[in-house]
Amino acid sequence: MADMKTGIIYARYSDKKQDDGFSIDAQINAIKEYAISSNIEIKQIFVDQAVSGTSKDRKQLNEALKYCQEHKVHCFLVHKYDRFARNRYDSIIMKKNLSESGTEVVSITQQKTGESSDVLLESLYDGMAEYYSKNLKEEVLKGMVEAASQGYWVGGVAPFGYSIEKKDNKSKLVPNDNSATVKQIYNHYMHDDIGYKNMAKMYKLSVKQIT
Repeated sequence: MADMKTGIIYARYSDKKQDDGFSIDAQINAIKEYAISSNIEIKQIFVDQAVSGTSKDRKQLNEALKYCQEHKVHCFLVHKYDRFARNRYDSIIMKKNLSESGTEVVSITQQKTGESSDVLLESLYDGMAEYYSKNLKEEVLKGMVEAASQGYWVGGVAPFGYSIEKKDNKSKLVPNDNSATVKQIYNHYMHDDIGYKNMAKMYKLSVKQIT
């Protein structure tokens, strides 16, 4: 029987609404099963909840990295490489530092072949993780722009003169009782030589409300 290795589990999810297939419990249970079948003794479990994989401010990840430096750990176990990092540069640096401590990052669902092609395969996994993150941001931004073009409010405090009206899980800006004041301020801006501060005093508003 092969000598037992040691390992730690790192699990992460970035959104409270994330699919249960990638929930913390699902990740940990799958990794534990892998560890048993691979003769790996789990020493510690580290979990980051509702934290992006591109963020460097991941307390538990930093604790996991520190633990591996201070203890003899063979395997840094993750469900997928994108749980470890969604930035190729960060992934390379962290993996290098772990390797120098004798620790290998192991994805239980994206296993290596043990051949030289593993270098390309792992780079592909890291690239896919970063692509997904950047593409998601682009799609979210496009969705927000499209929603705004249709008159929907996409977040933040409603500007002075408007209220947020919610319907069918969507929000729209609608004029409220202060909308007439907004028109007057606009007319002053277009036709009169009155500065923001004086207009704010005139209507008993803050400069922020009218700019």
